[in-house]
Amino acid sequence: MSSNSYCDPCSEEAIKFCLDCEECLCEDWVDHHKVFRATRRHRLMSLPSISRSEKPSEEDFCEVHQDVPLDLYCMQHDEVCCRMCIHSNHQSCKEVLPLEAASKHIHKSSLFGDTLLECQNIGTTLENLRKARDENINELDSVENAILADISKWKNQLITKIRTSEKKN
Repeated sequence: MSSNSYCDPCSEEAIKFCLDCEECLCEDWVDHHKVFRATRRHRLMSLPSISRSEKPSEEDFCEVHQDVPLDLYCMQHDEVCCRMCIHSNHQSCKEVLPLEAASKHIHKSSLFGDTLLECQNIGTTLENLRKARDENINELDSVENAILADISKWKNQLITKIRTSEKKN
């Protein structure tokens, strides 16, 4: 990675790299990434750390137990965990699976359902915006035609008045 990386969505100077999207992000897009339900759990790395390693690590480590990899998934809490977190925070949870096994059940995840619903909502909103745009274009065309007709009418009236005035003189 070069020392000057730019945000993939907006081309501003990037500060982070999303391992899941494989995109560089600026400060604003990092904030959006953390808020949007579909991307809030994505793994973000600072660009200097990527530059040092030259390649983003595929394995993410626990924020609490920083030297322990995130390799388990709690189905009840719908979150990725390390082995230490399982013992401290998920003892009563019935379904804790290795990440590989959990990925086979991703369609059962509430996050998957939420993401799918959000994508459908975005699609509906996009379709509504397209319809509104088309309606606005049609309305603008109608207004333009009406204005052009009025201009033509006034032009003809003005020409008629000028000719009438010239004939009187």
